[in-house]
Amino acid sequence: MRDSISLGEYLYHALRTRITSGLLEAGSPFLSIQQLREEYQVGFRTAREVTQRLQEEGLIAVRPRHTPTIAYSLTGAARQTALAQAAAQRDALLEVCDTLTLVLPLFLSGAGGIPPAVPPAQWEEMTRAVGRGLEAGEWRTLVQRFAQALRTTGTPLFHSVFIALLSSSRPGLFLGEGRAYTAFSQRIRQVLTGAMACNLPQEGQSLRAVLHSYRELVERSLPPQTAPGCTGPLFLWQLPHLPDYRYRRLVHHLLQDISSGRYPPGSFLPHEGALARSHGLSVSTVRRAMALLRELGFCRTLNARGTQVLPRDQAEAIPALSAPSARQMVYTALQANQLLLLLLESITHLSLPHVTQTDRDALSHALTQGEQAMPLITQLLLERLPLSPLRHIGTQLFHAVQWGSYLCLPQATHQAPLHGPALSALFTGDCLCLGQALCAHYHHTAQRIRQLAAPPLSPGAT
Repeated sequence: MRDSISLGEYLYHALRTRITSGLLEAGSPFLSIQQLREEYQVGFRTAREVTQRLQEEGLIAVRPRHTPTIAYSLTGAARQTALAQAAAQRDALLEVCDTLTLVLPLFLSGAGGIPPAVPPAQWEEMTRAVGRGLEAGEWRTLVQRFAQALRTTGTPLFHSVFIALLSSSRPGLFLGEGRAYTAFSQRIRQVLTGAMACNLPQEGQSLRAVLHSYRELVERSLPPQTAPGCTGPLFLWQLPHLPDYRYRRLVHHLLQDISSGRYPPGSFLPHEGALARSHGLSVSTVRRAMALLRELGFCRTLNARGTQVLPRDQAEAIPALSAPSARQMVYTALQANQLLLLLLESITHLSLPHVTQTDRDALSHALTQGEQAMPLITQLLLERLPLSPLRHIGTQLFHAVQWGSYLCLPQATHQAPLHGPALSALFTGDCLCLGQALCAHYHHTAQRIRQLAAPPLSPGAT
């Protein structure tokens, strides 16, 4: 994702992709302003401006006192244009399909100690939707049923990631009207029937096979990419309430330095001009970051002296969580932790073979400087992840979890016993043990955050 993309720009790209991918059918109702606000966690003004922008481009039709409808149709010249764009981004598109093939079955079968995201009771309605077989275009019905089931889990990130991955895979181009659906619908029906019988791990594998066949369909439908693809992003996804703004990156960096002991309590942070120069930011951006640090209780500004780091243990952390910004960050961190746990074992399996001895030496050196092992290991695995969409998702989840850790767990020494097995597995190349150690660490982190945040925040609340 680009640096400092605004919520409005992200919402526009996300909705435009859902429309032009064929996920939203021509003539079907578009999301209302209220639905956009709830699903994407944006304000009324942002939702209205994006809707007007889509209307001006002819993607939706808006009439007074009527529900907006989709005006874009993947037919004729529009279809040829979309196919040409897909061909120019073929490699990136296949990575999206690979990520979807990896992630979606985990929602079905569960992983990393996280139960299935869709309870078995939710499968009956989806099974009825394909009971007579999927006719042309009816794949959208199944998508809507599955998306609705994910929205009932209490963790909006599952639904958000599913929609972002699916729309980026351009299903309308490759499951377009007029194609035969007999074999496809039979395999989907088998998956849903098995899920209703609670045979979730096996049906997760069956769903992976179905998605892999879709990936093969995409690969056959597009010519090999012989030139660099388009410079624009194919996959966009952003955590609600925690956009990747530059001032938040600076806060995250300073919290990491405070947590690691680089800036102990009583010491002073670098002055605004030095931070602006070292991070390539404007002074106003640095001031916004320092204001957030003060609001969260990590520092105070003394006239003519600078910004001093405050001592912060559990007693100081609990009052700071009463701030609305902190409450929302912690809630987002808990949601991100749940999704990260679901993906961690797969991330470890994909990334560890790409970790070099140079990476291990650099990590060992960082540990001698007082850095914490588990965040370093997780960050290294994400950097070496070969699937770009999964790397993007995992990185955002990791940063959100770190926000929660810094807010609630200023001292991380209680997690030290978990570091040894993880480091040993990393240096010996043991994917299974490393994945288990990381999952144990983040399970423990989530438990501690819930315990500390319980008085001001209920994790199940919206």
